[in-house]
Amino acid sequence: MNAPKLNVGLLAAVRGGHPAPAPVLRPRVASSAALPTVPVPGGELTGRQVAAVLFEAGVEELYQPRLAILLAALADTYGRVNPGELAQATEGFMGLDVEEFPEVAVCWQAAYRLCLAFWYHRAVARPMTAGEVAACLYLAGAEPTRRATTTGTTMPAPILGAATVARTAHTLPTRLLIGLGRAFADEFAPDPWFDGSGPGSADSSESGPAAGSGLGSGSGSGQGSAGGSGDSTWLYRQLMPQTDRRARCFTIGADSARWRLPLIVRPENGPLTLGATAPEALMPERMIREGW
Repeated sequence: MNAPKLNVGLLAAVRGGHPAPAPVLRPRVASSAALPTVPVPGGELTGRQVAAVLFEAGVEELYQPRLAILLAALADTYGRVNPGELAQATEGFMGLDVEEFPEVAVCWQAAYRLCLAFWYHRAVARPMTAGEVAACLYLAGAEPTRRATTTGTTMPAPILGAATVARTAHTLPTRLLIGLGRAFADEFAPDPWFDGSGPGSADSSESGPAAGSGLGSGSGSGQGSAGGSGDSTWLYRQLMPQTDRRARCFTIGADSARWRLPLIVRPENGPLTLGATAPEALMPERMIREGW
């Protein structure tokens, strides 16, 4: 099979020789916990409680909504239940089978995203998108192989694939990685359902957790619109010129929901950066857009 075409000189140039110092991040997650709690007016909720409350709020009707919408639904519904009702709702939700009730899986995904969002103090975090995973696979030289299936793509082993993506992500400016991920989504998932005009979207691409959550939007750092310029679109074509390889890498990225990958972090004051490796996903699919 032919080796993937890479513009090695351009790739070295965009990686740069002197990366900016990474911001200091302070985790909120307790050492004994897999996920941090989610702060809401009047309390802190565990991942299980968040999923149960979101189930009561009916967020399963939204497709990959932004964090601000999830947080608003969580706070509104939580504010209308007492501790006893919360305990009862959580117990009932935990008894529902994910395979039998797909909406339960959607609520687990939403809860997972909210917990990850509050991983750090004064920052918002999120999982990598399908396009960001695809960019890392392509730039790593990982060659997806063909087989006679409906997708036409053989998935790498999760541990090997995740290690390849993580290693490559740490060699790229985070702002560029996000821009390349958006370019993948624009090419292979251009439906307006994903682009900010469909259900579950907010008016502003800078939407993060709602005001009063203790997390800033990061707009003061000048990083808020990371990678959204025409420069990233041009780099996308220059760095990854083979359309068929881009398509195969995006297919793998979209199917990598359970890979353990670094978080994308937007500090309140500071540049975008990579964070800790996220714990095993509670979501049935990887996000197409950033969703913050």
